[in-house]
Amino acid sequence: MTRKQGRDASQSWTPPPQSDAGARPRLVCLTRAASLVPALSSVYDLIEARHERAACALLRARAQEFAGALIDVDLVGAELDGVRLSRILRGQVPDAELPAYARQLPTFNAPVLLLAEDPSRVSADVGQVITRPVTLPAVTVAINDWILSNRR
Repeated sequence: MTRKQGRDASQSWTPPPQSDAGARPRLVCLTRAASLVPALSSVYDLIEARHERAACALLRARAQEFAGALIDVDLVGAELDGVRLSRILRGQVPDAELPAYARQLPTFNAPVLLLAEDPSRVSADVGQVITRPVTLPAVTVAINDWILSNRR
């Protein structure tokens, strides 16, 4: 089921497709919201990266394993914020402008969902923004929307 523009994600949603003989879809999470784990772990296998360096290392080694990424817009104390990291994962930032740990990342061919208190402060060109508090239906609808809009 596709989401109609303006429809609330909590009204109706379809769980994501299962992969590898019923394994839960894996998401890399770079967020301060520990509350995401219980809310999403019934459907998703959440792999937490504690900081942007760990996220870059994880995605460099295992990007193809992930069905998506959840990243806070404001990464407190980080050299990169969520918006910049999203652009890096899309291959939109030249390596010369990046810290060494963020260079030569593979292009991430899965949804990057940015988590924000106020999505109106996030540029529309960076991808999908989910308003806090994050819910299972909102994440799943955003992932399904990305999959449907990026079919080749």
